[in-house]
Amino acid sequence: MHLTYRTNRNRRVAVLQLIGADKKWPSLYDAKLVELSANRLRFVGAERTGNAWHVQEWICDLG
Repeated sequence: MHLTYRTNRNRRVAVLQLIGADKKWPSLYDAKLVELSANRLRFVGAERTGNAWHVQEWICDLG
């Protein structure tokens, strides 16, 4: 995972990207870490598909 920031209309937004995967995944905009444990990370944010925005949750199991 790679966290970067993009600026749009003078607003800085966190963007989480999954890199090195077997396929291209959409970026998670305005990503917030909502759960952190020894073996799990959970993020909530928004993904864009065409002109539509969707609330999305990423659950990353470590191990």
